[in-house]
Amino acid sequence: MRAYNSERYIGKALDSVLAQSYAGPIDIIVLYDRGTADGTARVLGAYGDVKAPNRSVTIVEHEHTTPFRALQIGLERALGGPSDYVGFLDSDNAMDGAYLERAIEAASRSGATFLFSELELIDEEGRPLGRALVEVPRKDPYDAARLIRGNWVDVNGIVIARGCAAEIAGGLARLSHRYFDWIHEDWLMAMLAFDACRPLFIDHVRNYYRHHGGNLTYGVGGDRYKVMLKLERDLKTLVAYDALVEMDARRRRAWEISALRRQLALLRILEGRGGWTMRFVSLVSRAARKAAELGV
Repeated sequence: MRAYNSERYIGKALDSVLAQSYAGPIDIIVLYDRGTADGTARVLGAYGDVKAPNRSVTIVEHEHTTPFRALQIGLERALGGPSDYVGFLDSDNAMDGAYLERAIEAASRSGATFLFSELELIDEEGRPLGRALVEVPRKDPYDAARLIRGNWVDVNGIVIARGCAAEIAGGLARLSHRYFDWIHEDWLMAMLAFDACRPLFIDHVRNYYRHHGGNLTYGVGGDRYKVMLKLERDLKTLVAYDALVEMDARRRRAWEISALRRQLALLRILEGRGGWTMRFVSLVSRAARKAAELGV
């Protein structure tokens, strides 16, 4: 669990994990960002000596960094312990009470090593909004080429078996250049897992994704700069995947289309900003759209 300016919700997130129906041990690793400017540390102080059986909370402090780099720190720490599975939960979200139990049961029955589910949207007060964060395609939730075009696997619904987690961590470790600091870590992990692991969509239980004013990616349509940041992260994630995986022809085609669509979206935002540079951008954008129409 990554903790950066998380004072408002992190207690609820931790409580939802501590209250899991799963009877086995759950070791919660909290990645506390030292750049935090609110009272997150004070809230975490109440969890330093958890008395619940088979439950522990370890707080790992790190220098200020991006969500992706913080996740890498946590994944490395988790793999250094005895756990058979690794799960993720952002500090503003919550787990269904039976989530881990059902996910691990499904893994045991099927032999799956990368499990994911949909997320139920809730509002700031935890009230359900009656829809999923993203709908997972029921026809083929494991279509790797389609996943490259657009993500449906959110980090808050992922549980990974140890061997698969180690495989993914090894790939992520290769992305040491600062260019990759801001990527969509869940999308990249899913694309890598669809290659290297045994994925399983579990549709009988959901965790909860909280919609509030501070979300980085969901509900940012009215903020031009957040939209641009999301598109840049999209492109960097696709570049990261290309750097790590040898794609077949179908996935390569999907990758090219996915990257082009996001470049066009960025160009459309930049169009109309004025000046000769933007007029040039507009010409490039129209040419790129025509190329896309022609399938070039």
